Amino acid sequence: MSVETTAAGPVVEVHELVKDYVTRDARLRQRISRAVDGVSFRIHAGETFAIVGESGSGKTTVGRVLLKLTSATDGTVVFRGDEILDIKERHFRPERRHMQMVFQDPLAAFDPQATIRSSLREFTRLRGIQTRAGENEAIAEAVRSVGLEPVLKWYFTVRLSPTLAPRYNHKSLVLFLQPTHQLQNIGP
Repeated sequence: MSVETTAAGPVVEVHELVKDYVTRDARLRQRISRAVDGVSFRIHAGETFAIVGESGSGKTTVGRVLLKLTSATDGTVVFRGDEILDIKERHFRPERRHMQMVFQDPLAAFDPQATIRSSLREFTRLRGIQTRAGENEAIAEAVRSVGLEPVLKWYFTVRLSPTLAPRYNHKSLVLFLQPTHQLQNIGP
């Protein structure tokens, strides 16, 4: 995967994206349900781009395909100069660090009765960090990386205002679902 995007090239280019889901009806007959049908767009660095549609029109599915959380049926997705749909998950994982999908209420992903530190602690273990000092450093760095002060790791998520969390300054691509309440968090 390339690390840099050329100044003229798009960060993301999607061409004729199609996503079908296989479902079954009450008689167990197989049906194909097309969630995304031939979507194409380009997003350049610094651009704000919106996919607008009614509920169930495939907006979230497009985001999930861009992050490779679900596979595409057809089409191409180029991220920072590389076609990503055929890349194996283990090779794509480092690139996913440059992308983020933000759901309608991103703080809902946290247990409201747990501190930010205790919520993030599980992820330090997944990274193989086993000492308390290592956990503290990794958690402080994670909190700093989203533009917050490390002291906030001791806060409960219910104490964070929507203007404090989350921040998206270090991502090449941020996909917002129901984005208007999060637009103030973009930028330096």
